[in-house]
Amino acid sequence: MMRPLKPRGTQKLKISREMLFPESFTDSMIKRARRAASGDVEAQLEMAEMYRLGNGVPSNSEEAAVWYRRAFGGGSVEARYRLGKLLLSQGMDAEMAGENTEKAVELLTQAATAGHRAAMVSLGNLHARGTAVPKDLSMAARWYEKAACLGDASSQFVYGMMLRDGKGTGTDPLAAFVWISRALRNGLPAKSRKAALAARKVAQDAMTPEERLQAQTAAAAPDHVPVRAESANDARTAASDVGSAA
Repeated sequence: MMRPLKPRGTQKLKISREMLFPESFTDSMIKRARRAASGDVEAQLEMAEMYRLGNGVPSNSEEAAVWYRRAFGGGSVEARYRLGKLLLSQGMDAEMAGENTEKAVELLTQAATAGHRAAMVSLGNLHARGTAVPKDLSMAARWYEKAACLGDASSQFVYGMMLRDGKGTGTDPLAAFVWISRALRNGLPAKSRKAALAARKVAQDAMTPEERLQAQTAAAAPDHVPVRAESANDARTAASDVGSAA
């Protein structure tokens, strides 16, 4: 049996006059669906997650995508990120223009440009591995650095390793030491801590005594503070770009 849901007249979505839901829907699920149908972005995200994860309903990626699209149509950056991840993993989007992976990367880029940290990490991973985009370590480093400046410990570690080894960026033991230290400070997962400590020691040994003092000071600073004074203008420009995009 199906339970009817009559949307309120103030709804913002183009939906049918009467929405039908499974009898298994609880009262709270019906209330959430009513809020989502009337344009509540948070409720739309909840509906999308409900279908994506199969919470109380059979898992349905296509239905999840419908609700993500409605949420990002309402201005949700989080919805752009989640839909991008969904399209990337499921390969099921025909309604949106272009190839599935291209649309996924486009959505992730939009979210990252608007300041979404997890989207920045995802783009860093895609460019580093050459998944859905051509492999580009310099582009990967760029996105990891942006996520690192927002406090993502794993990105701080990866970016520090890239600086230590000169992959995708110039070799910079001082900056490598700083970012790896910040990663350790910010709760880098235990499985990576041993490697991080060893990498930081390598970076430290490559510095002069003066550089070590500078590195210690920079490592203790907040994540958004540039490692070097000459990077301040670049950091302010990057922050301005993200702010204007948001």
